[in-house]
Amino acid sequence: MRHRRSSRHVSNSLDAVLAHLGRPSVDAHEVIRTKWATIVGSRLAGWCWPSELVSGELVVSTTDPVVAEELNLISRELAGTLNRLVGDDVVATVRVRVTSEGRSGGAPGEGAPGAPDGR
Repeated sequence: MRHRRSSRHVSNSLDAVLAHLGRPSVDAHEVIRTKWATIVGSRLAGWCWPSELVSGELVVSTTDPVVAEELNLISRELAGTLNRLVGDDVVATVRVRVTSEGRSGGAPGEGAPGAPDGR
């Protein structure tokens, strides 16, 4: 029992620090990370990833400009879906960033079936 109370205290303390920094709770980050393929769809999930969430702005990164355009077109829908999943108005805006580096240094989704550019 003591361990459970201690974990809850640490989680609450961490959430307070995150709130002070303009960031959502640990739970919100976990939902976004674990449900990303559900949020954007499996086809896009291989090509983009949530890179930061600060003060209501979710930054989504991709290495593909075509994917960036598609994400920009559905950004309001993404924010609504995220807020329904998290249970709060955590995401006010979605900003898409095209980067030359993937999540792990390579292009995410490289060679993935159904890739937006037909690869």
